[in-house]
Amino acid sequence: MGEQCMVTDDLLSDLFGEIRRPDDDKSPWTEVRYAEPLDMHKFVDSVEKLANMPRLSPENAALLFRAQGSKLPYLKPKLWEQLQKDGIAKEDALRIEFDTISYFKARARTYLDPRLIPQEHDVGEWLALMQHYGAPTRMLDWTTSLNVALYFAVARREGSGDSEDGAVWFFETGILLDLMKEMKPYLKEQYAQICADRESFVAFGLNRARPNVWAYYPDLPTDRMLAQGGILTFSEQPLCDHALLIGQALLHYRKEHPKFSGLVKLVIPAEAKAALREYLIKIDVHASTLFPGLDGIGNTIREMIELETKAHLPRAS
Repeated sequence: MGEQCMVTDDLLSDLFGEIRRPDDDKSPWTEVRYAEPLDMHKFVDSVEKLANMPRLSPENAALLFRAQGSKLPYLKPKLWEQLQKDGIAKEDALRIEFDTISYFKARARTYLDPRLIPQEHDVGEWLALMQHYGAPTRMLDWTTSLNVALYFAVARREGSGDSEDGAVWFFETGILLDLMKEMKPYLKEQYAQICADRESFVAFGLNRARPNVWAYYPDLPTDRMLAQGGILTFSEQPLCDHALLIGQALLHYRKEHPKFSGLVKLVIPAEAKAALREYLIKIDVHASTLFPGLDGIGNTIREMIELETKAHLPRAS
């Protein structure tokens, strides 16, 4: 396999400190925790060593990043997470998914600019639009920017403070896609036949869906995707966990290259979150740059007020 790995256990240990190597197929990822959460200069230097080189196509980025809470030991798309939590069987989950796509397609045309309406059977474009507008889908959001992922990992949410650790997951795109090349996606025309009716859609998901994971970038990315360096991953496999699919695939590469880190979960200590938010605002990574429009401006004002408040708090004697 000709792909050269760039993220190794030695590199992660040098950059961040504590490291847990993958030990089995149930948790097939490397976990690393930043050992000096109050030393932001060192952390920023470490982050810069993991930055992507600019690429014309996000699908060619060396690394993809995703932020979420540290306690979640999986990477499940919202649709699968919700249905599994409710104990829905695979066949019923596929029927529900087909109906959600049909429902969205029938109603979205009323509100979309005609130039942005995908072709009828271009399921990838429809799913990307659904994801953008908040519908639970089988797709998972990633970004080509580690700083953007850090923003979402440390952002303060309604009703929550900085008491919990955050996390950023990442992996090397080229190596994964090389490993997945025997399960490459079908042509759009083939997916059009699969999605032609509910019975075909369910039958494919039950009998022919492969445990692949692929990066997907829509033909017409939204302004938010452009601002966030956004890209999606998807799998044909229903009710899947992308952490297991990606992690297990990269473990095979690790057997030939023992120092290769594979899928990585970087834990951001809770005590580092406030300082990281301040750093990200200084480098122009904040709500108004990531969410174009008035909502982003409003959220940036909230973030700035938090920083101002912190700056005026009395220091402990």
